[in-house]
Amino acid sequence: MRNVGDWTIKDLEALIGQEEDQRLEFKQSAKLLGGKWKSELAKSVSAMANAVGGVLVIGLAEDATNRSVAGSVDEGLALDQVSPDQLGQALNAGILPHLAGLTIRPIDLGQGRFAYAIDVPGDGPHAPYQVQQEYRYFQRQGREAKPLLDFQIRDIMARRTKPSLEVRFSFGEAGDPALWLVQAHLWNTSDEPALYYAYDLFYDTAIRGLSAGDGPTFVFVDRRGKEYVCTRLYAQCAVPADPPCYKERPVKLLEELVRLEEGQIYALGFHVACPGCRMTGVGYVRRQGDAVKVVMNDGTLRIPIFEDGVTIKDGRIY
Repeated sequence: MRNVGDWTIKDLEALIGQEEDQRLEFKQSAKLLGGKWKSELAKSVSAMANAVGGVLVIGLAEDATNRSVAGSVDEGLALDQVSPDQLGQALNAGILPHLAGLTIRPIDLGQGRFAYAIDVPGDGPHAPYQVQQEYRYFQRQGREAKPLLDFQIRDIMARRTKPSLEVRFSFGEAGDPALWLVQAHLWNTSDEPALYYAYDLFYDTAIRGLSAGDGPTFVFVDRRGKEYVCTRLYAQCAVPADPPCYKERPVKLLEELVRLEEGQIYALGFHVACPGCRMTGVGYVRRQGDAVKVVMNDGTLRIPIFEDGVTIKDGRIY
């Protein structure tokens, strides 16, 4: 995705048919003409900021059969209806504390009308961010902004003084539509370095090319009864890690060449722990033509492809 500050109408058109996800949300322009648009906008933006950030696009109509999919570029807004300054003022007044680093990009649709793309930074230094009018905190989970519970608020605040770790999987092209280079990196989104950490990586045994792991297999099972047999790779640093995991300096945990079959779904997951932080994620990877999509769950989200969520069938994973 290009830098939001460079977007044009072509970037909006490229989103048609795309589904909302953790980092992407669409709103129709008409929703900013109602009486509560300022608080709703503050809710959406603060929820993204309290998660991993993302882009909020104003000016895309919903698909007629699926409200979470962008159907078309809509008529946009005139500057005397909602201007970039009004958007900025609404967010500055509606979110506490001040959310720095927002980019608001007006996109000219012609005839004096505009769409907007708002680039929202994630995990800022003053998180969590509150919707002032509601006196509540929200976090984007999947495609929804859900209220934060007390322990979640405390966890976000603790990131200022404790490490905040997660594992991110990526799949890069390897010169053959079926071959992909899978990598797993340990990320720290806190300013506090992680000197000690332990991790488990869980991956589907159906992914051809991945090593067998060093632990017992177990099964993810969806509510329809379909099973995903996974193996695990485990590592523990009981002495200061080499290297320590610093903010925005990921540590590579896995790199292998694998084969993915067209349209097949493979389960992925991780558990990582260090003093002051524990995080679990479950998700899936699916190859569609010459693209691979990875969707991860932070342990509380539902995974769309599994419909009713995933449970562990055999044994404890952490």
